[in-house]
Amino acid sequence: MLSLERKIAVITGGTSGIGARTAALFVEEGARVVIAGRRRERGEQLARALGEFARFVRTDVAVEADVRAMIEQTITWFGRIDCLVNNAGTGSQWVRIAEVDLDRFDAAIAVHVRGALAAMKYAVPIMAAQRSGSIITVASVNGVRAGLGGLYYSVAKAAAIHLTRCAAVELGEKGIRINTVSPGPIATGIFGKAPASNPMKQTRTPTTPKSPSPRSYPGGNRCPMSGVLTTSLKPCCFSRATRRAWSPGTT
Repeated sequence: MLSLERKIAVITGGTSGIGARTAALFVEEGARVVIAGRRRERGEQLARALGEFARFVRTDVAVEADVRAMIEQTITWFGRIDCLVNNAGTGSQWVRIAEVDLDRFDAAIAVHVRGALAAMKYAVPIMAAQRSGSIITVASVNGVRAGLGGLYYSVAKAAAIHLTRCAAVELGEKGIRINTVSPGPIATGIFGKAPASNPMKQTRTPTTPKSPSPRSYPGGNRCPMSGVLTTSLKPCCFSRATRRAWSPGTT
């Protein structure tokens, strides 16, 4: 793995699952990490477990003031931001078009798209002044292929991917690389129940499989496997550590 020594990273949705493992992996590679999330007790516990190079800031990415405060607190602590990982997300819920709840749809967009855009809004001026930075948005295979996940989640992830492409047009000339990572199903708490389940009842402590396993979805679609965290997160470190790892805007 390429070194992230002394790089400053902000990770939203960092208190569990992909976000928590990303934080741990970044710290292992030498980064200073700000873990952002809604669950204060869990976030503070994780920061303590990761040691002196991890901090926690309570953040709801659907609230712009929280996102602004997250970035401002990071600058107070470390003076710069080298990497922003937009990882905060919601669960996937299956629903038919005629039965959609537009409030739930708005809530998914608020986290996956509006939250990512808000984080970019406040991080980009700092990175532009540095003439360097990396923004990584954790999207999903659901954002590029229909029928693998619920409507709200899939549409939100697709929008997050296109947001990244649009932002890349502007940010490349400022020295900022911006990419998405689009994993398939990963064995985390938010994925711990069937995709049709109520996301509010999903377990936060799933059993991690020893090997990838097949997964079937409503409508007859089949995703070939559910993966494990460490393998799926290596592209995040690679993208941050390497200036020419990926072209801006790619997934």
